[in-house]
Amino acid sequence: MKNKLIMTLKLATLSFAFVLALSGCKKEGKVDQKITIPAKLSADKESNQKVLNYLANTLGVNSEEIKFDKLKNSYLIRGYEFNKDTISVQYNRANEYKLKFENKNL
Repeated sequence: MKNKLIMTLKLATLSFAFVLALSGCKKEGKVDQKITIPAKLSADKESNQKVLNYLANTLGVNSEEIKFDKLKNSYLIRGYEFNKDTISVQYNRANEYKLKFENKNL
């Protein structure tokens, strides 16, 4: 019960962080709200596996709990839906995570 509550809080916190990251500061005038995603990222299997590992590690879930819905282009984790493109952008910006979990020199 306690673990379930902690996981729910982690997922809620992560979802809130996603919303804050995407909302950003409002500028005066016209604002282009499109996010450009590199096309190669979605085709690269190794990169997809790294994104899955990123989700599993940051959310504290087993990677087998993460399902991908091709129709919605989103990951499903314990009843929560995360857009694949949004997660990919966040993974690409997660330099501290990569240093800690992937031992990459950035």
